[in-house]
Amino acid sequence: MRKSVGDKVCYLLPIIHAIGGCDTTSIGKGLPLRKAMSNSSFEKDLEHMLDCSTGEEMKCTGEKILVELYGGKKKKTLDTLGYR
Repeated sequence: MRKSVGDKVCYLLPIIHAIGGCDTTSIGKGLPLRKAMSNSSFEKDLEHMLDCSTGEEMKCTGEKILVELYGGKKKKTLDTLGYR
């Protein structure tokens, strides 16, 4: 696995697993993994999620990650995506 995805993505696998949910969700495991491997900005957001020091910081970073996974633009929220 490490040879296939690289050391950095292996380090991020726990957060990718947590965000991807079970295989019956609309996101699944593949999308966050592919995005982490191909998008350095998304990869940095995942790294930041692992280093959050407060609950509020984790909430904001997690929302940013989920908005990106669901195809939202930067500065959008989950509420605006749900409304859309």
